[in-house]
Amino acid sequence: MSEKVRRLDDRDLDFRIPTRRRLVVGEVIEGTVVSIGQSTVFVDVGAKSEASLDLSEVIDEKGEAQIKVGDKVSAYIVALEPEVTLSYALARKQLNLQAIEDAKEMGIPIEGRVTGVNKGGLEVDLGGARGFCPISQIELGYCEDASSHVGKSYDFRVMEFAEGGRKLVVSRRALLEEERREAQEAIQSQLQEGAQFEGTVKSLHPYGAFVDIGGVEGMVHISEIGHGHIEHPQEVLRVGQTVKVKILRIERDPKHPDRQRIGLSIRALLADPWQAAGMLQEGDEVDGKVVRLQPFGAFVEIAPGVDGLVHISELADRRVSHPSDVVSVGQAVKATVIKVDTAQKRISLSLRGRAAEVSEALSVGSMVECVVDKIKPFGLLVRVKGGARNARGLIPAEETATGRNANLRRSFPEGTELKAMVIQVEPDTGKLRLSLRAQAEHEEREELGKLMGSGAAAVAAPASLGTFGDLLKKSMAPKGGGKGK
Repeated sequence: MSEKVRRLDDRDLDFRIPTRRRLVVGEVIEGTVVSIGQSTVFVDVGAKSEASLDLSEVIDEKGEAQIKVGDKVSAYIVALEPEVTLSYALARKQLNLQAIEDAKEMGIPIEGRVTGVNKGGLEVDLGGARGFCPISQIELGYCEDASSHVGKSYDFRVMEFAEGGRKLVVSRRALLEEERREAQEAIQSQLQEGAQFEGTVKSLHPYGAFVDIGGVEGMVHISEIGHGHIEHPQEVLRVGQTVKVKILRIERDPKHPDRQRIGLSIRALLADPWQAAGMLQEGDEVDGKVVRLQPFGAFVEIAPGVDGLVHISELADRRVSHPSDVVSVGQAVKATVIKVDTAQKRISLSLRGRAAEVSEALSVGSMVECVVDKIKPFGLLVRVKGGARNARGLIPAEETATGRNANLRRSFPEGTELKAMVIQVEPDTGKLRLSLRAQAEHEEREELGKLMGSGAAAVAAPASLGTFGDLLKKSMAPKGGGKGK
């Protein structure tokens, strides 16, 4: 046989036995879409016949196919007989698992969507693969409400990939810690006393607030939040609020030498309230609130961060044993400025001269509502409510209508609200004497007046008429003043 013939035979052999790869169930294969039917997509994968793919796997929510003739697709071989059958969805998952495994090996973050909460953690959809994020790995700190993350997408670090992807554990916290370390390194060179930052309030506590200033947290002590007195930081701050702070000090944590403690201040960047206080002059009247009582007087806040002192001698036009006999913490008062010392940041105030206002508002026979402040053996010290709220008075024990040797503390605990009648007002001091007995008799006379059809006359009757029983006897006595026949 000639060489020419042999070459022809070789070519003929090559033509009759084409090279084809061997298909295996479970393999992912790439093919070309050749046609799309009503329910099936046909794909050329180099086999004897075209492979079939269910159309439902490649249509969107609107029912439109996401592929077209000529597109290259990767599909999962699920069967070889009687024809090659493919699955597009399974292929996507298998390819994604390979990508997830690669991401773990290379330390690359992957995106996932939290789909639910189960015991101990959260379920995460990683593009078709199901992952698990322990609840301790979803936030930097303690996670109070895991359900708040459902429906949200985050970047995750793949921590464990085992059993072909059936055991897939991810962490968001690992990435957050990395970001925080990077931010700390970037800001570390700027951390020095006196530096100013814009930060975010992270948490509130009775002693102060923790503020994040770019990956580093510092604490604002409650005394450094504002110029005014506050009981708790939550009165003026909220978590998530943006604030401007100044670094006061940077110290090493004695318990953790590798850490530092940063003291911050919000107050240091606020305007000095004493600049406005310096505009006050002697004789000016100011409104304020009693914030502290001391044996020598009462401190009154007239503006946030500005307290004035009312010396005990300036509390009233009479001798006062203790400031609590005249005012109480939280009480609103109107005071007169008697001295301003801006250099020493001191303001002297006076409540004297207010007795005239009280006497004009209250007169003998006035009905008032009052609150028991203190109980003494000789009677009740009360605070008048309403328009004359600065007024204080005494209800003598004999005017409480409780009888001799009665236990006033048991009958009228502190804070008890009462209705009383003013029976005496001292014009010079404004000192009030009140009576529960007179108030009760007044109400009895009113009831009698209504009963007898002469309410006006009954109300006008003098206090000396006596009790309801005395009035009733008098009303039934024979008229004419003579003796009965």
